[in-house]
Amino acid sequence: MTARLEQAMALHRAGRLADAERAYGQALAEESTNATAALLLSEIQRDAGRLDAAEQSARRAVQHGSTNHLAHYNLGEVLRRRGKLEEAIAAFHAALRLEPKLAEAQLNLGVALQEAGRVDEAIAAYRAALALRAGYAEAHLNLGVALQRLRRFDEAIREYEAAASLRPADATAIYSIAVARFEQGEIDGAVEAYRRALDLNPQHENSRNNLAYMLQVLGRYAEAASLYRRGVEGGPNPETAARYLSLASLYDPGTDQTARYREQRGFEDRFARPVYARTTPHAAAKDPNRRLRIGYLTADFKDHPVARNVEPLLVHRNTRDFEVVVYADIDEPDSTTERLKRLVDLWRPIRGHDDEAVARQIRADAVDILVVLAAHFDRNRPLVAAWRPAPVQISFHDLLTSGLQVMDYFIADRFLHTRRNPESFTERVLHLPSFYLHAPLEAPPPGPPPRAANGFVTFGSFNNPAKVNDAVLELWVRVLREVPDSRLVVKFRNWFAAPSLRGRVDAALKKAGVAPERVQIDSAAEPRGSHLARYAVIDIALDPFPFSGSTTTFEALWMGVPVVTLAGATLASRWSASMLHALKLDTLIAATPDDYVAVARNLADDRDGLARLRAGLRDRVAASPLCNGRLRARQLERLYRAVWRRRCAEAADGDPASRGRHALD
Repeated sequence: MTARLEQAMALHRAGRLADAERAYGQALAEESTNATAALLLSEIQRDAGRLDAAEQSARRAVQHGSTNHLAHYNLGEVLRRRGKLEEAIAAFHAALRLEPKLAEAQLNLGVALQEAGRVDEAIAAYRAALALRAGYAEAHLNLGVALQRLRRFDEAIREYEAAASLRPADATAIYSIAVARFEQGEIDGAVEAYRRALDLNPQHENSRNNLAYMLQVLGRYAEAASLYRRGVEGGPNPETAARYLSLASLYDPGTDQTARYREQRGFEDRFARPVYARTTPHAAAKDPNRRLRIGYLTADFKDHPVARNVEPLLVHRNTRDFEVVVYADIDEPDSTTERLKRLVDLWRPIRGHDDEAVARQIRADAVDILVVLAAHFDRNRPLVAAWRPAPVQISFHDLLTSGLQVMDYFIADRFLHTRRNPESFTERVLHLPSFYLHAPLEAPPPGPPPRAANGFVTFGSFNNPAKVNDAVLELWVRVLREVPDSRLVVKFRNWFAAPSLRGRVDAALKKAGVAPERVQIDSAAEPRGSHLARYAVIDIALDPFPFSGSTTTFEALWMGVPVVTLAGATLASRWSASMLHALKLDTLIAATPDDYVAVARNLADDRDGLARLRAGLRDRVAASPLCNGRLRARQLERLYRAVWRRRCAEAADGDPASRGRHALD
């Protein structure tokens, strides 16, 4: 061992990592084949997140220390973090051939296999790690995650409980139990476990955010907002909590639109404005007609409503005039992910990359128009746009303004976004002829009206119970009272079976004096798509408010079930109305709660008209703009071309104020 290497290792042990990194570099300059120096340098670079450099150093360590199992292990970990999963798996196998008893290598082999979708092999690797090291809490946790992915919930929970017994002060295992309970549909059990996790660690962000969402599902919006605010004020990721706080307001009928907009502008002041000063302007756009590079930024290109809405646009895109790059933060790729990859020109995984790194990549890729999808939802990344990585930036498939001045446009349609909309937007709102888009569903044909066999009308809703607030329940009960002998079926996965949710329904019925047997809770838990056959028992669907249905509305219509909706003034309240308008079914759109009851009653009273509507509704949907991906792709591409030409015109005019002189829609 050279003196320089000894010095570097001493600095490393002392935690002086920058000095140690320089010393390792000097040691390698003196002895380029020193595998130990390369390995330890790679570990520092890896832990600092500089994965390009870490990979170079790790490969150098393997090259000059091919019999060192730790060199192969470290290379595997770097490659896994870089998303090079098959190479990582090979490196972990190499480490285990050299040292079969290395439990950490079995554990991380399992992680790489699981991330590659090879879940059964991952389970075997985790079990091998446990065989090598009894009481390996991390292996119990990861084994639980893998089992949960296969929906083997009881087995997963046993593994989480084993981890919790080994680490009683750690919130992670209790949080994992809560997630498994949630996915099982055990809402009350999930709430209890999330509270336990927060008792152990009040700063456990995922537990706080997930508990807040559970409270939304239970209709306890003020409590949910309070939890999100705690995350905004003192959590480790306040920008995520702020996004979720704004999103949660869509479910609450008591939301103050002005106060929400102030908070969204505060989001910009706190999280985006410090970034603005660090950005550089883009070169002037000079060619309005050249081929454009469109970038889509998303965490939802998997089995998800956003993916299902965007896929037809990619299938029918104009490849001659538009190139598409996807920046995908996908945690669990699936068959939808693989299908979408084949539809685009370039797919860049960004999981694990911070916003600045993603923005640098987008700028390096020379993206002309960045489209940020569903910015407030899931793990999407609106603050990437704060770095202004593209000359033109658009918010698409969101329900709220981004609040960012650097987001240029927001896409809706004229029925979604009306002149009387009380919401404020930092973006200029652009209007497609109609918005919602979905490929035809593979589903059984609509059956005969269930009323014919039952002798009574059955209303139904398969919407997320987070949308079913007390005002919605009260209005639905009014409908039952106005339509004699009618029934109501509610279903969302198996969630309504939770005693707390069932109790809310029963309380609304009792308050109105309606017999509880008139409401059926459908608690069957089926894979997506299987539930479509259950529309065979529904005559008329009832939409919630102020957050109306979207995918649920489309599915009901596809199954021949008309949807009665209450169209408010906000975007979130008008999704169903926009679809019905595109189908020329405006008579199903109510303007007031009294209208809603009247529309439902009149539809129920018109036995023959309801039967005709059911028989022809699927064909009407299939022939409508809702299923015309080719038409919508052309409309969207015309919009993209228009905003690009406007960008070029601004450059030619040399005056940003000229933007108002160029019509867009």
